[in-house]
Amino acid sequence: MFSAILSVSALPSSKCTHLQQTGLTADEKRKVLNLHNELRQKVARGQEQRGNPGPQPAATNMPQLTWDDELEEMAQQWANQCDLENHDSCIPKGVGQNMASRGTTGNVNSIDVKYLVKDWYNEVDLFNSNEVASFVFHKNPKKIIGHYTQMVWAKTTKIGCGAIKFKEREFNTFSLVCNYRVAGNCPGEPVYQRR
Repeated sequence: MFSAILSVSALPSSKCTHLQQTGLTADEKRKVLNLHNELRQKVARGQEQRGNPGPQPAATNMPQLTWDDELEEMAQQWANQCDLENHDSCIPKGVGQNMASRGTTGNVNSIDVKYLVKDWYNEVDLFNSNEVASFVFHKNPKKIIGHYTQMVWAKTTKIGCGAIKFKEREFNTFSLVCNYRVAGNCPGEPVYQRR
C-alpha cells in the first residue's frame, strides 16, 4: 500500500524548474553511506574534539548504518517537491529526516554530496557534550544541532536518501534529503551511551 501511495507523486513538482537530475548515482549513495559511517565511528571512538563544550564522549553503542531502499524512495518523493523549507509531514512515525540544499551559478555537478552531509555533521561545533545522555531540543536558531544528532543517534541503523538537481532562479541547485530509521532527536532520550 505504501508503494502505491508514493508512486502517485513520483514525478517532480512544477517547482522543480529546469530539471537536471533526480536521484543519487550509485557513487553518490556510496559516498553518503560511507561518510555517515566514518563520522559515526569518529564519534564512537571518542575522536571528535569539537563541541560547545567538547570533546564529544566515546560511545558504546554506535552501529554502522545500512542503506534502505524504502527510506530512499520516501526521501526521493520529498526531494521531488523541490521544497526544503519544511520537513515531509507524510513520513511514517519512527523515521527521522535531514535536508540540505546548495546552489551555484556554475555547474551543479561541481557540488559534491559530501559537502551537504558535512554541513549537517559540522553542527557538532554547537553541541553540548553534556547532553549526550539526554537530548535537549533547542529552539534557538543559533543552536541548531538536530542534523548532527540525527546522524550520530545510536538507535538509528538505516538510511536512505534522495536528491534532485534543478535550476532555482539564477542558481543551479542540488538538494539532498536523507531519511533515517529509527528517528533520533527525542527529548530526554540518550543520543548514545557514553563509553
